[in-house]
Amino acid sequence: MNFIKYYKHFSYREHHYYKLKIYTALSFFFKLIYMENHYPFLKDVWDTIDEFDESVENDQNNHRYFFVCNKIIDLSKGEQENHKDVCMKLVRNLGHHTNNNKFLSHTADHCNNLNNWIYYSMKKHKIPEKIITECFEEYNFHMRSIKEEPRCSYYAYDHTYFEPMKIVELKIFHDNMNIITNTYIQEYERYKVPLQKYICEYVNIYKDLNSTHCPYELRNTENNKETCNMLNNFKTTYMSYFYNYVDKKDDIPSLYDVENEYKKKCIPPELVVPSDAPRDSDVRALSSFSEDDGERRNEFSPPLLHNGETPGSSMSRFVSTAVGTMAGASSILALLYKVTQNFI
Repeated sequence: MNFIKYYKHFSYREHHYYKLKIYTALSFFFKLIYMENHYPFLKDVWDTIDEFDESVENDQNNHRYFFVCNKIIDLSKGEQENHKDVCMKLVRNLGHHTNNNKFLSHTADHCNNLNNWIYYSMKKHKIPEKIITECFEEYNFHMRSIKEEPRCSYYAYDHTYFEPMKIVELKIFHDNMNIITNTYIQEYERYKVPLQKYICEYVNIYKDLNSTHCPYELRNTENNKETCNMLNNFKTTYMSYFYNYVDKKDDIPSLYDVENEYKKKCIPPELVVPSDAPRDSDVRALSSFSEDDGERRNEFSPPLLHNGETPGSSMSRFVSTAVGTMAGASSILALLYKVTQNFI
């Protein structure tokens, strides 16, 4: 009986392992497609995220991360199996348990990027905040023990801002404004369409947040102050270091009078239907003709499987769903979540 239970457990683990391998391969595949066809100028952002999210499996200090996280997860009443991976990556990314002193030269940009990765990892993997704060407590204790000031602190987005996911989106755009500006100036013709789409996405996020949470009567209230300060900083940086810095402004909205600017430069004009376009009656007649011809067309159709699907249709549907999920998401969200988790 024990052998049978072990065999079943092993089979499940083996099945899950291969499923995960396929998911990883497809994730990489979609990453290439999405990056090349949508936002190739964001390669550096993606690389930073990938670096933080890299597996610790082959890290020579893996045992140190495991020991620290084993204690932290137990203390936080977390789940070892579900929370250990992100915890160990965070301990590795903080750097104080490695064999070098690079963690002593971490910059503010590194800390910003790390906190963005932390936030998305928490949401993606449902990591309790207590585990994250305990990781930083352990880091702070280590820094004090070597008489050094901590180089990074935890940003509690959920307790600081309204709609924190959107705020993090704007922060990533804000932190990479130099990449956007340089790409717009140097490679405008090459990336004109994806650049405009990308910029309009974030102007729309700013517009919605600002109109919802920062009308004049609310912007200085206690609850709204941090959100409105962040939006004001975003507006100042966008206008000073991007909009007023580039020459070609026909395709990008100003954040002054943002409602009208967004409508004018980001929303395509309504499609006018030509007078000679096919009417409903024409479409119905065409449909009737297609039904009469159905038998001949079926001679060349691929065979149906036992469940009514054609060969490859299941994978095609998954590909369509995954690409659709990414295309519908905000660009950085697609980068961070990579592919919908429903596959795992």
